[in-house]
Amino acid sequence: MQFRNRMFFLLLGCAAIAIMPATVTLGTTVVKMSLAQMTQGASLVVEGVVVDKSSRWDENHRYIITEVSVAVNRTLKGKAISPLTIRTLGGEVGGVGMYVAGSPRFEVGQEALLLLEPHPIRDWRVVGFHQGKYDVISDLQTGRKWARSAGEPNYAPLEDLEARIIAALKAERP
Repeated sequence: MQFRNRMFFLLLGCAAIAIMPATVTLGTTVVKMSLAQMTQGASLVVEGVVVDKSSRWDENHRYIITEVSVAVNRTLKGKAISPLTIRTLGGEVGGVGMYVAGSPRFEVGQEALLLLEPHPIRDWRVVGFHQGKYDVISDLQTGRKWARSAGEPNYAPLEDLEARIIAALKAERP
């Protein structure tokens, strides 16, 4: 009798698994890049402030795309037109949210140093997902600026980051 009960529950469990709806799970893999690699891979390196952000569904209503407008204050590499538009996957539209692990997040009023590459469709995208976006904050007492990538635990002086980018730019020139 005990064997029959076990067999019943085993078959019941298999049947439950068989009739469960299938779900698609997609993942994000982000390869760690050094600042020098990101600088060399970037067509544009700028410092600026996010002035607008809007999210919408793609043409097939499968993905949410966020477009971020950045007023450029300084260009370290390339030729920037201000404001420029950055496209990222994820966002929120009509109470529906889509989160993409590793995708950079932006907020209006946020200051950032950005390493950018052309987006395949149009506009720009951040090099190395979140790695190419450095949040910039100002010390209210000293006015000194500090920067940090989403993948880093601590802020570093912005001028040190800029110096490392400039060194990487000099190294890539023949």
